[in-house]
Amino acid sequence: MLKCFVLLMLLLVNFAVWAAPAQFGRVDIRPALAENKLEIIDKGNAFYAQNPDWMKNGVTIQFKAVGKDWVEETFQVKAVGDGKYNIMLLGPYSRKDGNLEELYTEFGRLEVNGQLLLDGDKDGPAAVWHNTPKRLSYEAKDGEELTFKVKFRPAEGK
Repeated sequence: MLKCFVLLMLLLVNFAVWAAPAQFGRVDIRPALAENKLEIIDKGNAFYAQNPDWMKNGVTIQFKAVGKDWVEETFQVKAVGDGKYNIMLLGPYSRKDGNLEELYTEFGRLEVNGQLLLDGDKDGPAAVWHNTPKRLSYEAKDGEELTFKVKFRPAEGK
């Protein structure tokens, strides 16, 4: 009887995680100078990684997260042109009944080539949704390969 109960509990827990809605951690990067651009080298485990037309020479990278656990991901882009590259950490773009939903994501860490730009352990995580991104920047050289390491998780509304 105990074995059946334990098995049932394991099934319920696994179903709850599987059925939980997926949320996203999103990183948008844009060059500050119009003549610069970014090229994707390695999208890591991203389900979406593109240089969309609406972004003007930038990239958008999105990773899924299910449940409340921290997710750590890595991706690489290459800077084409010297200068500042603006980084935005966002929650997902999602509409419900025609309205933009405030789906929050917490970012606990962001590194670019080993340089810590966001330290959630020290300063607390950055809670963002699509319309309230965390804005950061990084100075890059032409041809520099930028390795991004990001840590995030879905969050409750703030």
